[in-house]
Amino acid sequence: MSVHSEPSSIGDDEPLINLVRRVVQALLQQNAALIQMMQQGHRGPERNYSIMPDFSKTIGDFCREKGPGEAKRWLEQITTSATLHHWPDEFAYETAKNHLQGELPSRERFQ
Repeated sequence: MSVHSEPSSIGDDEPLINLVRRVVQALLQQNAALIQMMQQGHRGPERNYSIMPDFSKTIGDFCREKGPGEAKRWLEQITTSATLHHWPDEFAYETAKNHLQGELPSRERFQ
């Protein structure tokens, strides 16, 4: 259709009207599916990873010379943070390792 041509009759635009109908119908179906997902509380695919915020300021460092009472309080800090933030055991273990100071006893003492 050129810019200078006479307006066409509705019969000439029927393929365009059908295309617009199909696009509108597809959009309506997509919106209905999105509304249904929102109503069901769908939040997208399940994540299989965790992001651990930096809690280095909330958990103090521990040096084994501090004694058993201090060790217990330090372990409780780690356990509480792990429980509160739903950390996997590996996160709690890595956090404990990162906050230990000084030399650790040899492995033979723990076996």
